[in-house]
Amino acid sequence: MGPNIHFWQKKWASPISESGYPDPMFDAFPFFYSEDFETAKAMHDAFRLQLRLTQRVHFSERMVTRANVMETPMVGLYGYSYSHDVVLNAASENPDFWLSVRYDQALPSQSTICRAASPGDDDPMDLSGTSNMLGMRLDGGAVTSFIACYIGEPLLRPIRFEPDTVRPTAADAFVSARLFALSKAARPELTVLDEQKLMESTIEVLLLHRRHNYSAFIRKPTKRPTPRDVKRAVDYIHAYAETNPGLAKLAEIAEVPGRTLSAHFADFVGASPVAYVKRVRLQNARTALLNGEALSVASAARTQGFHHMGRFSADFTQAFHEPPRRTLGRSASR
Repeated sequence: MGPNIHFWQKKWASPISESGYPDPMFDAFPFFYSEDFETAKAMHDAFRLQLRLTQRVHFSERMVTRANVMETPMVGLYGYSYSHDVVLNAASENPDFWLSVRYDQALPSQSTICRAASPGDDDPMDLSGTSNMLGMRLDGGAVTSFIACYIGEPLLRPIRFEPDTVRPTAADAFVSARLFALSKAARPELTVLDEQKLMESTIEVLLLHRRHNYSAFIRKPTKRPTPRDVKRAVDYIHAYAETNPGLAKLAEIAEVPGRTLSAHFADFVGASPVAYVKRVRLQNARTALLNGEALSVASAARTQGFHHMGRFSADFTQAFHEPPRRTLGRSASR
């Protein structure tokens, strides 16, 4: 969940109306207004977003930043604009997915491109001082868990959506329409069920209509049933992942030779049995850290059979684009 920043406050009339800038999006949300670039930069840093000016602002000029924010554990909604040209970057170490669309109050139903920034990739976005933007943040862990459930297997590689498209797709139209509608809602507050539905419906549309590194897998025909040996091994892995079963044990459970099981895993899962075991153990450790089931990184690692802390931290960071101590910190801040 995003930080509880002390300078969020309800919108006050006089500074905004006298500034000459249009009314903010998401009127019912806490409102941030600043004429100081360093303050705005600190606010963005708290969300692990990098903000920099395209050109230096003269000391006599105001650098106005306007933003609305609503944060829930799974979803964040934003309306924002700047008085000068800036570069806004969802940096590679950011663990969440960020969707952004340009907002024209005169043409709210316009067809527009949705920019999708994925964890693990820098995504610098040039914004002019005349641009109004709507944005959505989707919790990286929640997205990963949903996609794993959607495709029926844990993700062995982080998913990355194509950041831009040349022409608007069905996904762009869906995200834009959803954000435009929410921006006009009188009280766009989200319950836990609402935010989960919003996250899941948004990600499903992106999975089906936006290019990403799992596109071929998503579109692969599913006529062939998963072989019984793979199902046996997968069920065993999920039940006893913390024991770190090797190929010999899994082949015994699956009742096939190890080479047969490995070939079937490569065909139906896209990874070796051993790699799949490791991914499930890492996912279980992450879930324990996020849910508060583990009070320390070391306990989460040991519970899943990881005994080399340096190696665990490196593997965890590679898989989820944030070190385990930061995941634990995110749980404590909720």
